[in-house]
Amino acid sequence: MKWTHKTISKEALKYKTRSEFMYASKGAYNAAKRLNIFKEVCSHMPEPKRWTIEELQAEALKYNSRTEFNNENHCAYCVAQKKGKLNAICKHMDSDIVKWRRAFE
Repeated sequence: MKWTHKTISKEALKYKTRSEFMYASKGAYNAAKRLNIFKEVCSHMPEPKRWTIEELQAEALKYNSRTEFNNENHCAYCVAQKKGKLNAICKHMDSDIVKWRRAFE
């Protein structure tokens, strides 16, 4: 399909969030980025959460392993990883490898 400003706008209105738009309609999502109309067509959607290091730390403290953290709040996990803070905020967690080894002892 050839995406136009009009068809992208109409498609984007079907979704409540940017991530929902991305997963459900990759073609329109990518076309909106490529045509530099992404912010415009997504203006009805809430802005993505901007995580502070303190918020990431507080979120990480809720979980006992990185796998659990990733599964329960993938967004926060990825942001921490991108900011290079994952190791620092996950110090309290058992290593998933250690847990796996314990399961077979």
